[in-house]
Amino acid sequence: MNLRQLRKVIKWLIPDKILYKNIVPFYKTITKASSKKKKLLKFQVNVADHCNLNCKGCTAFSPLSQETYLDLNVFEKDCGRISELTEGKIELIDLLGGEPLLHPEINKIMEISRRHFTIGDINIITNGILLTRMPLDFWQKCHEYNINIIISGYPIKLDFPDIYKLAESCNVQLSIRGNPGGKKIWNKVPFDLQGRQNILKNFKKCFGANFCICLDKGKLASCPIPLLMPIFNNYFKQNIPVTDNDYIDIYKAKTIDEVLDFLRKPIPMCAYCNLDNVDYGINWESSKKEITEWI
Repeated sequence: MNLRQLRKVIKWLIPDKILYKNIVPFYKTITKASSKKKKLLKFQVNVADHCNLNCKGCTAFSPLSQETYLDLNVFEKDCGRISELTEGKIELIDLLGGEPLLHPEINKIMEISRRHFTIGDINIITNGILLTRMPLDFWQKCHEYNINIIISGYPIKLDFPDIYKLAESCNVQLSIRGNPGGKKIWNKVPFDLQGRQNILKNFKKCFGANFCICLDKGKLASCPIPLLMPIFNNYFKQNIPVTDNDYIDIYKAKTIDEVLDFLRKPIPMCAYCNLDNVDYGINWESSKKEITEWI
């Protein structure tokens, strides 16, 4: 039984605060080994840093971001290099953001992804707002390149009958995470601006370490925070350092084993997440872009 199935079974019995503070962390602790070396690479790419939602405490810092899009030339080059290292075999690519459907060249991004990685799943993770406005060729390309669409649940109104109709008419795999239109819960992992946390302890405890692997401009990090931290730093005039030891350069790595070995080890950025003081089960609301949403 995976985490989503477990939550469906017990959520009606257990209040959200108790569920998120006790049951979910325990289940993840006994089922996830952050230091275990992966057999195949899985990674995510921010197709757009900004978003058409404004979520409080967004872990991608989207409310703080300028309008920023993935550079297709850089992405093409990076995919080519990773394909060389992996022989075109990966476990998964998540195309997300921000909101990925904001990118005017989303079709080209899908084409690049599938051309370089013929073996492995490719998902678009979207809040769903733009799905009914996407041109027909978007849906057709999703089918052609075997791209799955996953809608993340937010307390917003979506036209699900039309969305399902579009997906079905083009034979596109569509699924939903969470509870779209209903209650949205999030967990705040506060930053320690002084970087005083235990790196090894944090890495072993973190839900995202060696799981939410992120690619950006030739760099792979075991979680997105090091590669997105400049957004936080720029907006709040902070100086949380991102070092060369927080990611691996895919152009300097000689083998995929070298990459996978790096991703299963703690990084200096782990000192800046205060995992001993996570606030679980917070109700979703709009961001006011205040630093207290993240610290």
